[in-house]
Amino acid sequence: MNSKSHIKDEKLQQFADSCSEYCLLLEHAANFPRSKFVEKLRRLLPFVYAYMAETSKHFQKEEYFSEKVVGPAEWQAVHERVLKLLANIDSYNELTDVEAGTQETPLTRSIAEDLTDVYQDVKDFVTLFNTGTSETAAEAFVSCYVAFDEFWGAKLLAALKAIHLIYTGPFDLEAEDEKPNELINEDELPDTDDWIISKRINDLQAEE
Repeated sequence: MNSKSHIKDEKLQQFADSCSEYCLLLEHAANFPRSKFVEKLRRLLPFVYAYMAETSKHFQKEEYFSEKVVGPAEWQAVHERVLKLLANIDSYNELTDVEAGTQETPLTRSIAEDLTDVYQDVKDFVTLFNTGTSETAAEAFVSCYVAFDEFWGAKLLAALKAIHLIYTGPFDLEAEDEKPNELINEDELPDTDDWIISKRINDLQAEE
């Protein structure tokens, strides 16, 4: 394997790792306190964006029609989990329509919808990456790359901006961490200490 091919494979693996952790986070949203979920999104979303931007340098953009894994039912199930958790902090106003690229009257948007739209494209990619051949993985990435430029990249940034304003604003996220009738059982929470991106984030914090 030549050095260029090795670098390409390494970047592709890093992007796949970040996508896997993002998908796991949304799939387990119901098991997180809201404050912890928002904090993890605030730290993970920039990695997904950055790894896509870096990895895409090593691929030519082409029109591949890779297999779609996430259907309407799974999209709806993930969306409902995230929406239920975010509740009254889900809606935000956005001047720019991320789909049309226009800047007119403010639009009311949904963080849960943006996050689930991102989930749909990256879940398609990471599933094919983990189960297909190297050629299938490369085609799946290019398909995800095209969708990133045209759709979910802007969705990710819009959701991240809204999450930043929530995290730094007057919202008391920890006050909303209780379930309606019970406290969240810590044993229900996924162990994220071994997640690869989580380890990298912790390493960066240790260097500060």
